Amino acid sequence: RGLDNAVRSQLMSGSCKNKPGTVDGKPQQTWTKVQYVWKLE
Repeated sequence: RGLDNAVRSQLMSGSCKNKPGTVDGKPQQTWTKVQYVWKLE
């Protein structure tokens, strides 16, 4: 549960940023796979 909460916190904090896909300069919904690597220290 602690790891789940830490992941949610990092994803919501803005430390994971992306730029939306565009078509003719307008943002469009797109899908992509993203691989995250987590380290426990």
